Amino acid sequence: DGIRDWSVTGVQTCALPIWLFTFFVLFETTIIPISLSILGWGQTPERTSATLYIFLYTFLAATPLLVFLVIYQDEKILTFSNSCLSENSFSAFLLVVRILAFLVKLPQFLLHSWLLKAHVEAPTPSSMLLARLLLKLGGYGLYLIFLFFPRTSFIVINFLLPLSVWGGLCSALLCIRQTDLKIIVALSSIRHIALVRMGIFLKTDTSRRGAFLLMIAHGLNSSGLFFIVGLFSAVTGTRRIFLNKRFKPLVGAFLFQWAALCILNIGVPPSLNFIREIIIIFSLTSFSTYLLFLILLLAFITGVYSFYLFSLISHNKNSNFSPVTPFLLLKNHLLRIVHWLPLLALVFKSSIFT
Repeated sequence: DGIRDWSVTGVQTCALPIWLFTFFVLFETTIIPISLSILGWGQTPERTSATLYIFLYTFLAATPLLVFLVIYQDEKILTFSNSCLSENSFSAFLLVVRILAFLVKLPQFLLHSWLLKAHVEAPTPSSMLLARLLLKLGGYGLYLIFLFFPRTSFIVINFLLPLSVWGGLCSALLCIRQTDLKIIVALSSIRHIALVRMGIFLKTDTSRRGAFLLMIAHGLNSSGLFFIVGLFSAVTGTRRIFLNKRFKPLVGAFLFQWAALCILNIGVPPSLNFIREIIIIFSLTSFSTYLLFLILLLAFITGVYSFYLFSLISHNKNSNFSPVTPFLLLKNHLLRIVHWLPLLALVFKSSIFT
């Protein structure tokens, strides 16, 4: 509530840029453990280029925001009135400077190459950490920027919001033609994060609540899918989807959990995924029916590649792999359960929707 009050008054003391600067530094240092895990446990020579991509994207996107925060460190009082935040070309440039670092970390489609390379080269635990933590910090940082600098409606509505919708649609279409299981899950992650950006860009309490619910749902669902993909590659030695079709009918409990995560990835009722998509879609109806049509198309394509992902692995008559130990271990069963069960259980906690 205190942060919200600061944004309403329009006058903030010098504690604000110091706090933002601290958040920025801690946010950017999260790439260090991810990069070290890729360099240390990556399995191909491409892990070096993946790490280089991470540092290159981070440096180029974070430097403008760092300069902006350092400049404002010397200001004793920051006044963000309507006059100094008028919608002109200079304010548009400042908006890009402020949000670019977070758009790269979310990531925004067209700025997502580093994420695909990182997921492909990272071990399974690092991919799970990347999906559950780093992307959420990017969403939270973007939320703070729009909270502290609210006069950005023209740029958001006319450029960033449609770009997010088209980026999510392109990511979903790319999922259909991929053969690497990890890339499919990573592109699906970009598709879900596109809805997070839409919820933040709409700048209403309802849409922001939907964006936060989506970040929670995405952290659980994508992390669970990365974990199961890691189990598949541990057994077959490959992530190629056509080479992972050789399992005999999978163990009942594992098959149910694999199906649950693929179905929850679509956003079916009564899951948390369904609630957050409905919230964001209803928020979008007051903005543009054109974008609403694209969102519905995006939901349909998500269903197509999710069923495609599940059916190719789980329904194959010419299987020659019997269920093996990694699928049957108790700890792996528990890890899968803690990913999909909260997506259903949180729906019954009504306080998170108010």
